[in-house]
Amino acid sequence: MNATSPGAPLGLYARYVLLTLLAVYMVHHLDRVAISLLLEPIGREFRLSDSQRGLLAGMGYAIPFAIAGIPLGMLIDRVNRVKLLTTLLCVWSGLTALCAAAPGFGWLLAGRIGVGAAESGGTPANVSIIADYVPPSRRSAAFGIYYMGPHLGTIVGFAVAGAVATAYGWRAAFLVVGVPGLLLALLVSRTIREPLRSADAPAGDAAATAVAPPLCEILRSIWQNGAALHLFVGATLINVVAAGLFSWLAPFMIRAHGLSVRDVGFAIAFGMAPFAAVGSLSGGALADRLGGFRSPRVALMLAAAATITVPAVWIALLTPHTAVLIGALAIQQFAHASTIGPCYASVLGLLPAQMRGASAALLQVASNVLGFGVAVQIVGVLSDVFRARFGTNSLRYAMLGFALVNIWTTAHFIIAARRLRQASAVAGVVDPET
Repeated sequence: MNATSPGAPLGLYARYVLLTLLAVYMVHHLDRVAISLLLEPIGREFRLSDSQRGLLAGMGYAIPFAIAGIPLGMLIDRVNRVKLLTTLLCVWSGLTALCAAAPGFGWLLAGRIGVGAAESGGTPANVSIIADYVPPSRRSAAFGIYYMGPHLGTIVGFAVAGAVATAYGWRAAFLVVGVPGLLLALLVSRTIREPLRSADAPAGDAAATAVAPPLCEILRSIWQNGAALHLFVGATLINVVAAGLFSWLAPFMIRAHGLSVRDVGFAIAFGMAPFAAVGSLSGGALADRLGGFRSPRVALMLAAAATITVPAVWIALLTPHTAVLIGALAIQQFAHASTIGPCYASVLGLLPAQMRGASAALLQVASNVLGFGVAVQIVGVLSDVFRARFGTNSLRYAMLGFALVNIWTTAHFIIAARRLRQASAVAGVVDPET
């Protein structure tokens, strides 16, 4: 099925597809990060260090994600995406539910490895499908809606998982977050139709039938497109910082503020995630109003958002007041979330359409490997290293230092704005979408 033509309002079916894939991303994100809420009770039962907990929430997920991500991204550009998505959704949801039966650290780590490998194909498949149902002029807003998924999933899932974990233990919480994905897989397979690729290209245009290029050509295209390269790096870095901090947020709140798992789940679900959801929606809409993926004003908007996150995180980590912590992190979540939809729309829009699946996979793999892998592990190791000097405050100082990476992020978005401004001044620039 073809997407609507550029500038036309989305049809009812296209909206249904977008909302269904939003639900898929909700369970995708929840299955990925639920373990961060449960790290403390899991760690107590299995007597784990912060480095081991970081392995469960980080590298144990990120390494298989990286190994499987690029091949799955290349596959997405070549096969029926809906069927592939359905299979992956069944695998990662089923393995999340099976984590409830883990007898020890090794089995739980094995489950996380499987979840990481399967989830690496989720978002590339989703954004590729969305891009073929939504015209370029509406794409930032559509991606903004789609990237509300993690935050809406957090609102529902963390509240429920936190309450279930408090009442019935962390194993029951894994069942609660895993089973809904299996039901959603059935809905996807029965109701979503595979769209024609490059639906925004004119009928018969070469872009609509172009063969998906090899990985080396995709990497070369990103490298040679200065704006796309810096947007890619900036998007990766801001996601890395967010992942590294979010994965340790529950342990920090439990240790520094004396909250229970249930209290943390409610605080994240209702005190922070709604602001992130609004940020995602408003960031995408604002990007389209500012001119879309080719506008330097969008890149400057991303730079401003990245800058805001640094003082917000520092205030949150240094305050002794739980309400101030929640409020400051709500600002950080809003700012970070506002960048995600425009980042993906810009990177995918500045590259040829037949590279969408693989380029989305590259961006997601970079963000998740460095974020939920390296960053989470680094914060955990730093916390262990700092323990001799700072005692129970070691995690606080590890997170404070890591938040400063977003200063680097801001620089890349500013450079991207300059490259986009230079490109817009050159006559006869060829739009890769047509």
